[in-house]
Amino acid sequence: MKKINSVVTLALFASSCASTYRPSETIEAKMARFESSKSMVNVVPDLPVKEVKISNRKPASAEADQVVDELAKKPNKRLYFSTLYTQYETMRKIPQNESAPTIQYCPHFHTSVVEYKESNPQGPAFNKVDWKQRYKGDWTVLAESYPELNLPLDDYNQHPKVSEVMSNSETSKMYSDSINEVMNKAFSLHVMKTYRELTELCEVGTSDNYYAYENLLGHIERHEQSRDPVLNNIKTLFKTTLFSNMAIINSLGRSQKKITARGPASAQKSVEDSYQQAVLKRFGVEWFDEYFKTQK
Repeated sequence: MKKINSVVTLALFASSCASTYRPSETIEAKMARFESSKSMVNVVPDLPVKEVKISNRKPASAEADQVVDELAKKPNKRLYFSTLYTQYETMRKIPQNESAPTIQYCPHFHTSVVEYKESNPQGPAFNKVDWKQRYKGDWTVLAESYPELNLPLDDYNQHPKVSEVMSNSETSKMYSDSINEVMNKAFSLHVMKTYRELTELCEVGTSDNYYAYENLLGHIERHEQSRDPVLNNIKTLFKTTLFSNMAIINSLGRSQKKITARGPASAQKSVEDSYQQAVLKRFGVEWFDEYFKTQK
């Protein structure tokens, strides 16, 4: 009887194992499953790209920068998180009458958050933006030079963009203060989406957009011509969060008067600008700085 019970027990155990067993998931399956969830997606804005002639040579300032060199040696995920975090800290100061949350708890990248706060306790020195004073002219034309006008007003789609709403006389009537109201809404939404991605990175250690960043980096490392300063390569880079944010922040940074920080100016540059330079160095596209200078 004991022998029969043992056989039955083994049979039930084997049956249970067979019913719960799942084959090892392929990387393609993981990506498909991950990308199917919209709960934490940070949709990258659809930015226009201008045809410009850019030298493939590194700028002189990029030749010797110990801070940038050290940052560029960080592991991929840490460099991605730290750069996105510094971008968020800059962008959350920009919308009028808005206060975006701070990152308080970040188990996966705790050291990166602490390092940023210790090296830049004052935070980025940016003014709030008066959007009405910033833009003059046709919205479609302006959107070619001002990347932030391509921010969407939808949480999960690239449209409608700010420029599209402002170009439409019917939809623009919905906003009493016109561009200030529309731009603040779009920028605040973009900041919150960035916050959600940072929260996901802090809690899970990865995100949809990090996978896109990592895949693009791998592609560039395998195809040297992907580093050339040509239109298609610029378009591809703009499909990633970090490069899209770089375009927006650089555009706003050049056209506004920065607040004078109490700390030394070099400290501000080493924290905010150096992460950008480190990413450009990691991708081997240091020439990208020249492209930013073509924006207004």
